[in-house]
Amino acid sequence: MQRYFRFTRRWPLLSGSILILFVFVGITATWIVPQDPNAGILDDRFVPPIWSEDGSAKFPLGADHVGRDVLSRLIVGTRSSLIIATISLAAGAFLGVGLGLISGYLGGFIDELIMRTADIGAAFPLILLALALVAALGQSFLLLVIILIFWVWTAFARQIRGEALQTKEQDFVALARVAGASNRRIILRHILPATINTIIVLATLRVGLVIIVEASLSFLGAGVPPSIPTWGLMAAEGRQYLDSAWWVTFFPCMAIMAVVLALNYMGDWLRDSLDPRLRQLEGAARTGKGPIDSERVHLGITFSPRKPNSSAHSGTVIPVTSSNGGGASGGGGSSSIMSPGSGNGRRMLLNTVTAIRCC
Repeated sequence: MQRYFRFTRRWPLLSGSILILFVFVGITATWIVPQDPNAGILDDRFVPPIWSEDGSAKFPLGADHVGRDVLSRLIVGTRSSLIIATISLAAGAFLGVGLGLISGYLGGFIDELIMRTADIGAAFPLILLALALVAALGQSFLLLVIILIFWVWTAFARQIRGEALQTKEQDFVALARVAGASNRRIILRHILPATINTIIVLATLRVGLVIIVEASLSFLGAGVPPSIPTWGLMAAEGRQYLDSAWWVTFFPCMAIMAVVLALNYMGDWLRDSLDPRLRQLEGAARTGKGPIDSERVHLGITFSPRKPNSSAHSGTVIPVTSSNGGGASGGGGSSSIMSPGSGNGRRMLLNTVTAIRCC
């Protein structure tokens, strides 16, 4: 049982299963939908789910206020959410990553121009912008995607700019510059690969927010046209009937919650898995070694074993040797510090490790 719980902690089984189901339903929605999502009969309005007393097998999750099948609309809404989130996130990430790399590497006026534009985009009220554009241009799929791209790219640009500022100071970038590599080659071949982990994690965490924003805009009437079923539009249509037909709003809201939570958990797992520092801490915790022990093993420092019957106590002087033949202080032989069982011993050991790393 303990091994099972350890396995479930290390691998996101539940969130992964939810996301696989979400993608599968979105891709195969055309073939697995049981009924026409836009066709309804008024005689079937507000038919409860199948497990209710008056339920019908024709409507497993019930029917809405015009007799349309909630399950069919939920499946088609999955496809709509998947398409909108994929296009918006891919285009926004492409634009934000490109501008972030250029801004962080080139700096100067270009950096200021791109970052101030990103600040304006992040500070602009998204809901107000969407309502104003829909009132002026009308509801359309393309307009919703453009609004979401305008909202998504700023987060990628700011995060990737910070990564580029750190990466361009590394030695391998300086060597590529000395070797005569162009700015384009340095950005694409050296800086971009160093930001891939950040892009993956940020995209996983951001797609959940894109789904929430799309559902919110559809709920307010600023999303896709009413002829295209979406989860937000279904929740908006059923809000007037919560007291008598709760299932019209309940199931799309549960779908939004499940997918967004699964994406957030998956993003956290990817962040922990792709970060080498967190992997090192997890490995140290799994082997029962503390941070100092991990540093000692990494630097090749070994303690001389203490005799079983020794009367040594906290504060006893023990030798510390380096696996490369040199002493802890940089010279040959060995040096002595206090036992790591005491506070002074731990501090002296940490100082020794720091000195070796600096050398």
